Amino acid sequence: MISPWEIYLVMQLDTINNLAGFASFIGLLGLPFMWGFILSETDGVAVRIAGSGVTAAWVLSLALVAFLPSSKTAAAMIVIPAIANNERFQSEAGDLYQLAKQGLQKLVADDKDRKPAAE
Repeated sequence: MISPWEIYLVMQLDTINNLAGFASFIGLLGLPFMWGFILSETDGVAVRIAGSGVTAAWVLSLALVAFLPSSKTAAAMIVIPAIANNERFQSEAGDLYQLAKQGLQKLVADDKDRKPAAE
């Protein structure tokens, strides 16, 4: 069974993806300036470590944008297997299929009876 918390997280995936995309864009604009500053500092070990951390955060945000599924995709990943593997649904789906098949066969037979014979 899917908990309300899981539903909330799935519905927030689009927001998370948009935020990661915004962070990637801002990082893309700022990284060249930051690395230019870092490389101009000769004794800035702490600055280089911070720059490496910012670069890693930028790469992480790019990875989130690339690999985080949309809320629709995640919902399908959760719901479709749950429905497909449900024994009750499978038995009822088989019954519904048989009813639909019988109904279509009856419609075809009725249609043949209504058409006048070709002379």
